[in-house]
Amino acid sequence: MGHCCSKDEPAVNNIEVITSVKHPTPPRAASEVVAAPTPPVTSGFSNSFAASPFQSPLPAGFRPSPSPASTPGRKFRWPFPPPSPAKPIMAIMRRRGLGKQQPKEGPIPEDGGGEGGEARERVADAAGAGVLGLDKSFGYPNNLAAKYELGKELGRGHFGHTCWAKGKKGEVKGQPVAVKIISKAKMTTALSIEDVRREVKILKALSGHTNTIKFYDAFEDVNNVYVVMELCEGGELLDRILSRGGRYTEEDAKTIVVQILIVVAYCHLQGVVHRDLKPENFLFTSRDEDAPLRVIDFGLSDFVRPVLMLTKEPITIRNAVYIYRTTNRKLKLNYMGSLNVSSQPAWDPLSSYKLGLADCQQLVSLTIRFEVYDHDCLKFSLLLQKVDEHLNDIVGSAYYVAPEVLRRSYNLEADMWSIGVISYILLCGSRPFWARTESGIFRSVLRSDPNFDDSPWPNVSPEAKDFVKRLLNKDHRKRMTAAQALSHPWLRDLNQAMPLDIFIFKMVKSYICATSFKRAALKALAKAIPEDELVYLRTQFNLLEPKNGSVSLDNFRVALAKHVTDAMKESRVPDILNVMQQLAYKTLGFEEFCAAAISTYQLEALEGWESIATAAFGFFEQEGNRVISVEELALEMNIGPTAHSVVKDYIRSSDGKLSFLGYTKLLHGVTIRISNARYR
Repeated sequence: MGHCCSKDEPAVNNIEVITSVKHPTPPRAASEVVAAPTPPVTSGFSNSFAASPFQSPLPAGFRPSPSPASTPGRKFRWPFPPPSPAKPIMAIMRRRGLGKQQPKEGPIPEDGGGEGGEARERVADAAGAGVLGLDKSFGYPNNLAAKYELGKELGRGHFGHTCWAKGKKGEVKGQPVAVKIISKAKMTTALSIEDVRREVKILKALSGHTNTIKFYDAFEDVNNVYVVMELCEGGELLDRILSRGGRYTEEDAKTIVVQILIVVAYCHLQGVVHRDLKPENFLFTSRDEDAPLRVIDFGLSDFVRPVLMLTKEPITIRNAVYIYRTTNRKLKLNYMGSLNVSSQPAWDPLSSYKLGLADCQQLVSLTIRFEVYDHDCLKFSLLLQKVDEHLNDIVGSAYYVAPEVLRRSYNLEADMWSIGVISYILLCGSRPFWARTESGIFRSVLRSDPNFDDSPWPNVSPEAKDFVKRLLNKDHRKRMTAAQALSHPWLRDLNQAMPLDIFIFKMVKSYICATSFKRAALKALAKAIPEDELVYLRTQFNLLEPKNGSVSLDNFRVALAKHVTDAMKESRVPDILNVMQQLAYKTLGFEEFCAAAISTYQLEALEGWESIATAAFGFFEQEGNRVISVEELALEMNIGPTAHSVVKDYIRSSDGKLSFLGYTKLLHGVTIRISNARYR
């Protein structure tokens, strides 16, 4: 009988980044954070098979007692390749001193001088030989040595490391700072170069917020990019959790969660999704118990840009368009005109065709009709509406990654899942999803439910449990936004000022584009909203500064203008206002604002959803329910002719009006997940 064993692979260190097979990225390891230096932690664990040339029977990288501080790498292999047979041999060679030498301790000199500088130049030349044509010039100043004096190393990762430094001049003269040093030799693709540009751009744009790490400057030389940031000497949130025995009291946890929600709400308002929220990426400014929290490491962050999607009602287009199919067999258009939308992906030239206006009908499916009137004015039977682009990179940290990230189609809601995991850990001291392997963690995230039965959950308040459950909902549409979470009953007693929620803008935009029948259904639902949910809506309504009890397009425009940053311009969040032009000629009172801003999916996540829907249907019967045909209802729900038999069940045979089932289906509508092709 054969002996089953695994490869003798070392466990993944917390400072090592597991990069995608296709797309390397800049350093994003927990050790590269800008925390003050802490003494190294050594483990007494040793593998009895370590000195043997034979393979270990232990699972690859498995420790008998996994450290709660250990987090798997943040860029996952997908699909998971088999382990390399060369790894055990390489491990033996390293133990015998035949393998590659470990890098010398200490900072990398910024001028590239000395033996270390020459070695790095050789590495850079060797890397550049394989990636000819890459422009690694970022346009940053090259006078780091004139402004900062580099000191000892704070942490090291796959692509570089972080050093302590002191300012020589300017606003940080004499102050300690942290310098993140990113090696250009590791930037082997255009995407990895763009990742560094985007990280610096996001850091600079979001730097003014109280709970984001302060950005000072960026420099570069032949070998490296240097990002100068605030030095946080209080350590990681993870260390605080461990020092408290693994968990926080409810009151202390509230203080932490509120700070996280405030900064995430700010990021989302700017159109930025962090994508790597975890305790290791939150630092305290000092070692005081009440020290403010800072979010760091925007290396995996990205902008969520609006794209164009087909919905109902006509629009006039006067420019040529690209038409191509997405994975869900719908059509997406890139409008090559005054609207600046995402460009056509160059990696798949066969997926699009540049068409003359008269040729548009050739690529249309049978379920979506186009009408060509003439070559000057092309009028579609469907409206081009802006919706949010959905990211498809599988990145993040395994314990905190959202289910939709693993399915390669996600948005801002992925950050809220991560906050739910952090809240769970703060309250009980354990992870909601755990397994011995990365793939096992993924299966747990996709299939398992968090445990709220074991200790200490019976002693946790019902409000706290409800808060965590509403964030750890596997349906991203049912999760609370950051602003909604701040108005949750569990946090309401802190009297925290509510931030403006970008979610309101998106919901109002959809309401304006809806038909009058759908709007009547939403108005009936608004009358049945529980009082707890009205707190959030009333706060958002007041943030728009209504005039005479109503809001118009100007209110939305002014409210958004108060929070404009370079990040918001990059994400093109203000473009949402272009679809809200109908509000220029009408106003929304509070009652209709509630109808426009509510999410049926979020209400469905509440325990009292059935009673809410029943009450709403009663209001709908009194005011909005009218006789409707199968064809009209199918059109309302974007359902094709092949599914008309299903639609018949939604209409009462007695009077031809919408049934209760049909009403709830109409409220939900048809949600189409679009994954904009931006493979990394």
